[in-house]
Amino acid sequence: MYQESTLIDLVKLIYDAAADSARWPAFLGRYQEILAARNIALGYTSPDLSQSLFLATGVDMSDMERYHRYPCPWLDRLLMANWRDGGADASHHLISDSELRSTDCFNEFLGPRQFHYGMGAAIPATQEGPAVLVILRENHKGPYSDEDLHFLRTLLPHMSSAFNATSTCPR
Repeated sequence: MYQESTLIDLVKLIYDAAADSARWPAFLGRYQEILAARNIALGYTSPDLSQSLFLATGVDMSDMERYHRYPCPWLDRLLMANWRDGGADASHHLISDSELRSTDCFNEFLGPRQFHYGMGAAIPATQEGPAVLVILRENHKGPYSDEDLHFLRTLLPHMSSAFNATSTCPR
C-alpha cells in the first residue's frame, strides 16, 4: 500500500520541519491525506515547560482544548508504555470498542465528533518526555491496519531526530 516515494515525501517534510517548525503543518496535512484521517494532532512541550508546540488538522483548536478535559484510555495506555523509549500503537490494540464507548472521552468528545479509531505515537524528543502524535478517524473507516502502524513506526526515528534538532524544539 505504501510506496517508497510516499515515505520519502513524508521524511522530507519532517526534515523540512526540523529546519523550520512552521513547516510541521505541511507534514501533518500530507500524512492526514495519506491516511484518510479526520484529525492529526502533534504536541510537544519543552522540558522546562516554558514553550510548547501544538498543531492539529481536521479539528478546531477549541475542540482540542475540550479533548484534554477527558482522559483517553487508549492514548494514556500508549503513553505509559512508551514514555521513555517511544513507540506507536493503534487504539483497537489497546482498548475494546465496548470499553471505549463507555468512557467520558468517547461520550463527551470522540463520539459527538464522529471520531472512533485512533493511532498514536510517543516520539522521543527529550530526556523528560516525548512529543505526542495522535491520529483519529471515523468508525466506518475501521481500525488502522498493521501496515498503517508499521508505516508510522518507520517515521518515528525521523520525527525524533527532527524534535532533537535545536531549530525544531522550542527551547
